[in-house]
Amino acid sequence: MLKQIYFKSDKWSFEEEYRVHKMHPNHIEIEERFYQVPEDATSKVILGCKMKKEEKTEVIQIVQNKCKHTKIFQAQLNNDRITIHPIE
Repeated sequence: MLKQIYFKSDKWSFEEEYRVHKMHPNHIEIEERFYQVPEDATSKVILGCKMKKEEKTEVIQIVQNKCKHTKIFQAQLNNDRITIHPIE
């Protein structure tokens, strides 16, 4: 399971994704697990093709309100191929 969390398969290398993990030596509460990143730390957000509509809406609202420079894209699965399209 750790490999799934910390490493990506080579087939996803084109995504150029960074994953951030913060380790804690002891148990922490849910509200202590959030990590603040600067608003200018992201250039784009890609919404997964299997994401629930409610989750997409929430992410879009957050990005539009807090990270105005960040572009939002939607991933789509077409004939076993993933394509990515901008959301206007």
